[in-house]
Amino acid sequence: MNVIDGWSLLAQIALWVVIAIALAVAFTYFSRPRTRALYPGGNRRYLAALTVQAAGFMIPIPVVIILLIGRLPAGIDVMIAVAVGIGVIFLLRALPATGPLLKDLHRARVEAVMERLGPRPPESKP
Repeated sequence: MNVIDGWSLLAQIALWVVIAIALAVAFTYFSRPRTRALYPGGNRRYLAALTVQAAGFMIPIPVVIILLIGRLPAGIDVMIAVAVGIGVIFLLRALPATGPLLKDLHRARVEAVMERLGPRPPESKP
C-alpha cells in the first residue's frame, strides 16, 4: 500500500511553484533589457514588480486545483484556476502597495514596444 504524507506533497508542490516563479522572473528580467531600462525606479524595483506579478498569477493555481480535485470534469478545474490567477493580478493592480509596481511595469512594456515600432508615418489624405 502506498501512502503519501500530505505535508510532503504540499512541500513538493510549493517547491515546483517557487521554481516556476523563479524561472519566469529570470527569463523576463534577462530577455527584456529595453523594458528594464525604461522601468522607473531601477532594476531592483523592476525585479520586485516581476516577482509580484509572477507570484500573484502562479500561487493561486495549485491551491484552486487542489480545492477542486474530483469535483469537476478534467480541464475545467485548470481553466478556473487560471482565471483565479488572472483575477489575483487584477486585484494586485488595485491594491495601493502593489498597484504602482504593476502599473509601471505595464507602462514600461508599452513604452518599449512603442520605441521598437518607431515613429508612426504621417497619414496621407486622398
